[in-house]
Amino acid sequence: NGQFVFYAAAAAYNAVYQSQTIPVDMGLTASTLQAPLDLALINDLSQAYTFKTVALMQASLIVFPVGKKIFWQGYYVESDGGSNWGIVKSGAHSDDGGSIFTLADSQYVAANLTKNISVLKFGAKNDYDYTLNIGDDSYQAIQNTIDYLPAGKVTIPAGHYKSTGVINIFEKNAANGGPQLQFKIDAVGAKIWSTSTGADNALQVNSCKRLTIKGLMIDVVTGVTAPDYNVGVRGMWYSRFVGCDFKSTSFGVGDSGGFNSIYWNKFETCGFA
Repeated sequence: NGQFVFYAAAAAYNAVYQSQTIPVDMGLTASTLQAPLDLALINDLSQAYTFKTVALMQASLIVFPVGKKIFWQGYYVESDGGSNWGIVKSGAHSDDGGSIFTLADSQYVAANLTKNISVLKFGAKNDYDYTLNIGDDSYQAIQNTIDYLPAGKVTIPAGHYKSTGVINIFEKNAANGGPQLQFKIDAVGAKIWSTSTGADNALQVNSCKRLTIKGLMIDVVTGVTAPDYNVGVRGMWYSRFVGCDFKSTSFGVGDSGGFNSIYWNKFETCGFA
């Protein structure tokens, strides 16, 4: 019925309450210990609260007031390209790992995102070791970044990414009339290593207009049977691919759920076979 503050050196601890025979593992380590709580700072909306990583932010049991600004200095580690800030809100939400992060007590952080977003801010990792097939899957992080942004630019920083799913670019700027919006993917120096096989492409473009993809390379993870095509295109107008290397590509009609025709596109210094 009271509030307690414990100060302890970084280590692993166990707690036993009222001589119960089963100890409660508190799991206190150097990575999870936070500075002593400053209630004045927590409740002061004029001051931001900072976490080192997304994991520490989401593991925290602090209940922040709605409207509080929170910074995270990296996604997995500090300065890894996934830093950002957001505002605490409360209510129903869907955590997508980049624009919305779930916090304690049904709260969440709505991240500050512009129309130029790096996939690192959604948790992608560009350190996949393709020679040893060691590294985390970045498929969902890349897909969530693309899905979040209706128009603008997605940046895939240079490096190697592992993807275990079909990355789908669907109905970007597909509507007729209205503003001439553009959707761009800047991936100079980036290579996606896919585990897709058979009819599942590594990348699928469906019913898009004014799409630009620059510098993206796609290959198959060592030991995996290559899919029928690395990239499939089913419906694309007024689009431009520059300096891409897709190894194998299928252009043609099909049931994409939108328009299927392919007109008025430009391909510059690309490899499709």
